[in-house]
Amino acid sequence: MIIVSQEKDGIINFDNILVIRLSTDFETNKKNIIYVDCVGDEHFGIGKYGTEERAKEVLQKIIRQKSIFEYFKNAPRDMQNSIADDFIKQNIIFDTYEMPEK
Repeated sequence: MIIVSQEKDGIINFDNILVIRLSTDFETNKKNIIYVDCVGDEHFGIGKYGTEERAKEVLQKIIRQKSIFEYFKNAPRDMQNSIADDFIKQNIIFDTYEMPEK
């Protein structure tokens, strides 16, 4: 699965992520930026939100999307086409998570 940054200027492969965390925006002193720490000691800010609560909501959505992706990936081969059809009918892209704007 991949995550597309909020600014649409970065794509991170979930397999390279060690930690997804909230970080403090030093301009506002709010804990509302989502950072990823990746293999190779790389760190990226992938989204900034108005409140800590909203940032936590987005973290939960990332977890949910990753769970859907893993379920599909690990489903028996004969079920994958059916699952993919269900996702397509619901307009769900299960291998990509795009960070919401706000």
